[in-house]
Amino acid sequence: MKLVPYVCSHCGRRFEAEEKENIECPGCYWSSSVKKEEEAAGEELKQDLFVGSGKKASGALEKLKLFFMVCLIGGLVAAIGFFGWPLAQSFLSSNESPLPFGKMKEKIAGQEAVKKDAAPAPDSNQLTEEEKSILNRRLELAAGRKPSPEEQKVLDYHASFQTGLVEKLPSQAWTLENFKKMIAEQERAYQVPLPGSYKRKLDQLFKEKYLPAQAAFEQGNLQAARDLWAGSLAFPIYGNDIKKHRGVILTMLRPFINDTLSKIGAINNALVEGKIRGKERIITEEYQSLFALLQSLSWKEALAAIQKMETSLRELENPAQESATPAYPQDIALVDEGIRATLVDLLTPPPQGFADFEPLRQDILAKKNVVLGFLPESLEKSRRYYEAGLERIKKGEWSQAQVELRQVAIPLELVNDAKEKIKILEKLRKAELDSVPKAG
Repeated sequence: MKLVPYVCSHCGRRFEAEEKENIECPGCYWSSSVKKEEEAAGEELKQDLFVGSGKKASGALEKLKLFFMVCLIGGLVAAIGFFGWPLAQSFLSSNESPLPFGKMKEKIAGQEAVKKDAAPAPDSNQLTEEEKSILNRRLELAAGRKPSPEEQKVLDYHASFQTGLVEKLPSQAWTLENFKKMIAEQERAYQVPLPGSYKRKLDQLFKEKYLPAQAAFEQGNLQAARDLWAGSLAFPIYGNDIKKHRGVILTMLRPFINDTLSKIGAINNALVEGKIRGKERIITEEYQSLFALLQSLSWKEALAAIQKMETSLRELENPAQESATPAYPQDIALVDEGIRATLVDLLTPPPQGFADFEPLRQDILAKKNVVLGFLPESLEKSRRYYEAGLERIKKGEWSQAQVELRQVAIPLELVNDAKEKIKILEKLRKAELDSVPKAG
């Protein structure tokens, strides 16, 4: 791609770039001032021609001489009026002899200096005495101060939240007795009695896989429980005929199959979200530990704990979702391919439900603002904004004072005082705008 030379009229930088609209200057990042060098050279040439044509018209200056003479005379008259009027006022309002011109000039300059140094006070017709007191109030925070009642209320508050994890099965586990009873009911319903030898094989599979799965789950070993429950679905082929097996056994055992699949799905969900739930538990423990630091007034340590919690909460906002749970064991191949396909689908569970940590996030932010108010290095910035706002008030610069006071973020005492002042300053600012004559 051909590079085109450009020049920025804002910072004077020259550079090359691909030709396109809205080129941004790499020096000042302006785009409206960037033009091609040939276009910029053309404009400079036009400007030079315009200046040259003005030189050719220098004869017109002769016509302006008369105008300048008139202005000079008018300026002299205005000067006489400016310095003469105070002299006349002094003569008319006093029996004293008029001051010499030099003394009168010094007197006027002194009066103007006094007016300049005097801070314009708010109009008493606009503010009540209470409002004046608030506006002129200056808070001083004592070193080593204790939390105010309002700050202590924030520090003592416990946010309520609930984790998203519920480690329980969607239904009760089967017992061997219930399993045998279900088979007998299905035999009567379908009028298909199963051979005793085949039913003994089903009972043996139940004892070797299903019951140990239940024990593993109760011990908290979720992955082992899931794998054993998946193995409990590897029923022996009925009559060595796969079609007959699917038409008879898988149909009659459908209640048991569906219930076991639901348990496997629930465990897969728990395995996926296990890492996230671990972080949730850590945040919960850190939150409880924070209160001990706050009660002991360990402000630096409390701030470090809060910042650590903020990092953990940000990680939970966009958790890395695993695409699948841990794989099943190799003996899953013994399960019928129809059931096996469902088991594979269950390896990718739906999006998980997460704990609602928003109340906790808002609470630690409020606590953080209180803690910062007790750290000198953090307090200094707000203090500078507060003092700058008071200086603006003293000078009668209402809008600028509002800008400064809005930057006061800590501590609560200064923040609340700044808010009260801002409210009063807005009243003065509006009154000031209303007093400006409207055009037309």
